[in-house]
Amino acid sequence: MYPEGATTPTASNLNYAASETVANRVIVPVSAAGAVLLYANQNTNVVVDVSGWYSQAGGTGNEYLALTAPSRVCDTRAGNPSNLSGSQAQCNGAGNIGDALTAGGTITIHVTDLVGVPAGASAVVLNVTAIHPTAQTHITVYTGPTRPVVSDLNPAASAVQANLVVATVSASGTVTIYNFAGTVNVAVDLAGYYTSVA
Repeated sequence: MYPEGATTPTASNLNYAASETVANRVIVPVSAAGAVLLYANQNTNVVVDVSGWYSQAGGTGNEYLALTAPSRVCDTRAGNPSNLSGSQAQCNGAGNIGDALTAGGTITIHVTDLVGVPAGASAVVLNVTAIHPTAQTHITVYTGPTRPVVSDLNPAASAVQANLVVATVSASGTVTIYNFAGTVNVAVDLAGYYTSVA
């Protein structure tokens, strides 16, 4: 994906095998006319969802602040394999039995007041990993209460697949994760956050 009018780059934003459905987050400049081009080296269908934009320096909006290191804040697998404790153990389930997402299921997790993300954060940058779904599925991370018709991950059955997610934070400091089909575990790592600037 690249700005309209530019030379087709040799880099890729998305790599996939035949018959796969794969998602990725792409940050791409736009042309003076506000357009981008998509190039594929094989015939394929593409879905593009716009989730935000950057303005020029000196504008108003939100500023990104990276954490010193990514920190795991949720792991739904049984047995607490990430050794999470305190407020970061929010997905462990009672007695560390885990809290996997079932078909059509959601889990709402706190992302502010954790690992240095302040209560006033407007959005967070997450690495979300789907772990061994029992069926081909898609995962959506959103603010709630209304779920958008987009996906952040499209893992195949038994796959382990991660993707970068930028999600707006609810007034109560949470995001919600939705699973379409089968049962899947997820691990969520916080990498940074956006906060309003004057």
